[in-house]
Amino acid sequence: MTRGKRNLEAIENAKFQYGMWLGLPVKAREEAGMADCQEEFARRMGISPETVCRWKNDKLVLKVKENAVKLFWGGEMAIWEFMKTLREGACDKNGKPADKRLFAEIVGLVGKKEENKREQIEFVITHNTKDK
Repeated sequence: MTRGKRNLEAIENAKFQYGMWLGLPVKAREEAGMADCQEEFARRMGISPETVCRWKNDKLVLKVKENAVKLFWGGEMAIWEFMKTLREGACDKNGKPADKRLFAEIVGLVGKKEENKREQIEFVITHNTKDK
């Protein structure tokens, strides 16, 4: 194998790993002991952050990222985790309005937003806990 071909394989392998990394939620990355930011990922791979940044639109990276997202979010537990995270964001008083809206739509509290129509929603979810 020539040096150039070996180098190309190493680059494609790094792009594959980057695509997988991009496809995982930050929490999953943290639990797996992976880099939690793009700069740290680049450092661990021995690649410049600028190079990794350019890879965001690379065809291989995008395809691998898409597959990683499908793998992670395709299972029943992943869907439960997604809804739990979305609910937490919706219930946070400092949460993003778009997250609150999405949660409200998914659970049927409001209808889907019509295009060019602005509608403000606000809801509060509370729960009681008993001291043990």
